[in-house]
Amino acid sequence: MTEASRKRLLTTGRSAASTTAFAVVLLAAGSTMSWAAESRAASRDAVSEGGGGRVTFYSYGDKIEVCDTATDAQGPYGVYKYYKSEASPIQGRHNQTRGNGACNTWDHDFAEGKTILIRKCQDLPVLPDTCLPWKTGIV
Repeated sequence: MTEASRKRLLTTGRSAASTTAFAVVLLAAGSTMSWAAESRAASRDAVSEGGGGRVTFYSYGDKIEVCDTATDAQGPYGVYKYYKSEASPIQGRHNQTRGNGACNTWDHDFAEGKTILIRKCQDLPVLPDTCLPWKTGIV
């Protein structure tokens, strides 16, 4: 074996050892990161946006925010269904009445780990109101 071949073998061996050590560290960090992501996934925000407004459920603090994002003289409102028990969801509505660019926020005290559905609707004076599809959050 030549001197150059022996050096290449030693260098390759060190690279392999470094790569293996790095992979072990990544795996350890990955499992920790995965656990952290799973604990955060227990609660989830939800956003229903479009057609001149936005409704957001914030899982941290159990808040529902309704914002008017258009100068169309039509007030957006948020509708929610909170599933405290599967048999009978609690339903509610929050109106945003302050005009374009403004948001209203309501505080709730929902039980942790429960499902909440939200959607943004538009209050149309003469026509039936229009609503976006339901978005799912976890309290």
